[in-house]
Amino acid sequence: MTYIKTEFTEASLFDSIVNQLTSNGWTLIKRLKKAAYPNGYVFGFSYMDEYTILDFSIAEHVILENALGYKFGMARVWKNKSIVLKDLPTDLRLAMLGSTQTTKTILDVYNFIISKFNPDEISIADIYFYMLNDFEDIQQSCYISANTNNTLNDSLDLENLYGEPVYSNGVGKWDNKGAKPQNMQSPVVQVKLRNTSTGNWWPDSKVRVEGLVSDETVFLLLQCDNAAAYEGAEVPVVPIYFGQIEPLSPTDTVEPVLWAGSAPTSKTYDYSDPTKKFITNPILPFGKSYPKNPGNGIDNIIVRRTKYGAYYQSFYLAWQTGPEGMPPDRKTADGKQFPSAWKNEQNDEYSFRFNPSSYTKRIHVSRAYVLHPEEGVKGYLRDTIMLSPIGLVNGDRLRLKKAACPNVYEIYRYQVIDAVCPMTKRPATPYRPAALGILEKEE
Repeated sequence: MTYIKTEFTEASLFDSIVNQLTSNGWTLIKRLKKAAYPNGYVFGFSYMDEYTILDFSIAEHVILENALGYKFGMARVWKNKSIVLKDLPTDLRLAMLGSTQTTKTILDVYNFIISKFNPDEISIADIYFYMLNDFEDIQQSCYISANTNNTLNDSLDLENLYGEPVYSNGVGKWDNKGAKPQNMQSPVVQVKLRNTSTGNWWPDSKVRVEGLVSDETVFLLLQCDNAAAYEGAEVPVVPIYFGQIEPLSPTDTVEPVLWAGSAPTSKTYDYSDPTKKFITNPILPFGKSYPKNPGNGIDNIIVRRTKYGAYYQSFYLAWQTGPEGMPPDRKTADGKQFPSAWKNEQNDEYSFRFNPSSYTKRIHVSRAYVLHPEEGVKGYLRDTIMLSPIGLVNGDRLRLKKAACPNVYEIYRYQVIDAVCPMTKRPATPYRPAALGILEKEE
């Protein structure tokens, strides 16, 4: 287990996270680039102006496996902003239609699109995470889709790895030849490190990274340079957790989970409304639907499988806490609910002495239990505790005696975060926000 507290540049963040994992017991299974163009292009380009910007997307995927054999993926997406139709050679246009009037193939189209990939043109404001039940590759080194007109979703899809256009009777269609439904990709979690992609951020701007990396679990907190937009939680501390649940029953399976955070959409975003979902349309593979209560990783926690086999359902957090309506109200006079707005001397919350308790002089903490409304409590998040957000300061250390080890103590780092995530937004947590503690070391 390694606890890191460091800085990476925006340009190096994606690769630096991968390097942290592979240096701490994770295995790199595959690194690939998947291209996508709209299904509408299969029918031709006659309706388009020669100076129309082409809708190309490329997702760079990294698939990693932990020591227990569970697979997680992360991706970043390049979107074309400069290549126009006149830049696309005629033979490649024909190849994109499946026409027999050219010797070019879909592999040539793929190579043309991939050649435009430029990581310097990718905003690190958006990173994507997901789980896989398996990863069965294709023989062709040609990862491309035009299943839909949503090229972002198609490029992130790892259940439909390859296809090609077929032209028949004057009509083109997309033949999805490389379908691998057995990969069982989870809903993709889009992590927004800031709610604006334009501003005073540069490739060499620093990103603060803190958290735990073990060979089974990763729990990281990320924050871009918030000096460039310090009001309204536009650049919050964002959590990313992918790892294991510790089961409560010896007969239950050790299941992997995925959840993360995202920058709120406004200064007055309502973290308390349990009926308002942050993610309304989860990113799913083409043709895949988890029809009832799939997790999305922001409003809830994604668990790989339930006890009886359902994939990627919504789970929630439970911890020992007071009622949601107990004072203080945890918001400012003008309605801001994110913690950095009210957790200061200008608000009433500053005068409450919840931690440490006046009765015990101790701080009450709880395991982060993960539960389902039908199955009940499945287990708890490893290397994580939850506690009240009142009283303590970010960075404080909490010293807990380790169970069954009388002379060993676990040290946790305290943090309250602004991002929208299962620890800050109802109904994923019964009391918002929950403060968290990440295991730093033992002594």
